[in-house]
Amino acid sequence: MDTLPHDTWVLDEGDDHQVKVLCSTLGARHFSRKKLPCYHTAHGTFRSHSKHGNYNAWLAAVGFDEYDIIAAFDPDHVPEPTFLSNVLGYFADPQVGYVQVAQAYYNQQVSFIARGAAEETYGFYSIMQMASYGMGSANPHRISDYHQMPQLIGSHNTHRVTALRQIGGFAAHDADDLLATLLYWAHGWRGVYVPHILARGLSPVDWQGYLTQQYRWARSILDVKLRMYPQMSRHVSLKTRVTSLVHGLHYLHKSLITLTTLPLIASMLITGTVPKVFSVAMLPQLSVLLTVFFLRELYRQRFLLDWRKEWGLHWRAGLLYLAKWPYMFLALYDVISRRESPYVITKKVKDTSEKNMLLWTNILIATFIGTAWGIGILYGTITNSVLHICALTIVLVSLALIASGYWRFPKPYDKRLRGKSTASAMLCSEEHATTN
Repeated sequence: MDTLPHDTWVLDEGDDHQVKVLCSTLGARHFSRKKLPCYHTAHGTFRSHSKHGNYNAWLAAVGFDEYDIIAAFDPDHVPEPTFLSNVLGYFADPQVGYVQVAQAYYNQQVSFIARGAAEETYGFYSIMQMASYGMGSANPHRISDYHQMPQLIGSHNTHRVTALRQIGGFAAHDADDLLATLLYWAHGWRGVYVPHILARGLSPVDWQGYLTQQYRWARSILDVKLRMYPQMSRHVSLKTRVTSLVHGLHYLHKSLITLTTLPLIASMLITGTVPKVFSVAMLPQLSVLLTVFFLRELYRQRFLLDWRKEWGLHWRAGLLYLAKWPYMFLALYDVISRRESPYVITKKVKDTSEKNMLLWTNILIATFIGTAWGIGILYGTITNSVLHICALTIVLVSLALIASGYWRFPKPYDKRLRGKSTASAMLCSEEHATTN
């Protein structure tokens, strides 16, 4: 790790003997709250079996009193040797409460799901995070909207301990990173975004891991957006509140488009009533429009962090969205109904269960569109060949997704993980390191 003065801590929920031996061998310090009942609660700051509860127990017992800067990492994220050198200098500004660097994956080639999950993040960790930081840095003394701050990312982040103490430690929520960003904004702290890949982790490699992760993310983010943010933003302008609402709806807009498109196509198949845009005569105009969109996308991709490797047609990300959109609405239902769910850790290795999370939703879609298609053929209402192509494509994609749910993806492996602890890890840097 970095040559700057620091201590390395492993936060071990299980208080495992082998982890202790490994820490002793590598010169790391070990902490576990397993035998400390005061740091185990059903909900809140010290919630049992949760990442934020684990971190907060260490902060209360050790971190708040002994350290000025901390950098936290999920156990699958491997930092570069120069990580500290690239982040600590920003804390020379007393307004800076946290520093966030880009996230990337080192197992993208394991499966098309891992590659697609990575493709979904390219724009966020480059354009969106840089734009948010740019808007805030333009006038750092008047950050009126938390969208003018880069968002904290739960997999790895760096904090000023006094700021972290002021917001109550790691936020007690499944979306602890988003909520912590809001709390930093509410308390007047600034965040810094470093647009460099200084740590890489694991992406989910199969449907079970990916869909479970996306469902948990959607539920927690929507809960913050729809339930918690309105209570925190009563003192801000209407413009800011509307912006946040639109930002929350943006998280669902592709799912809304998919949900409305399916019954519209079914209606066209049954009635034969087709807009002019679905005619063969419109294909040249549509081709020109799609070409313009593609060229615009290529230009936008020039701003990706590693654009030489990340540019191109991200079809895998599109396929993943066709698989996950029903889970976005299930997450919305959970938030509206306030249904509680246990804290779930995303599996980053292949799942051995036989559960196919794509089965029933895609059976319903294929049956729905197939039935409408059959009715249209039976009554002779389909006179437009484009409708046949649309119906066939939807049915085939649905069946392909069902079949892919039974594929067995390979287990990710990286030599950098050999000998690493599977417990949560925290790197803690002392104040004098920031001046080196």
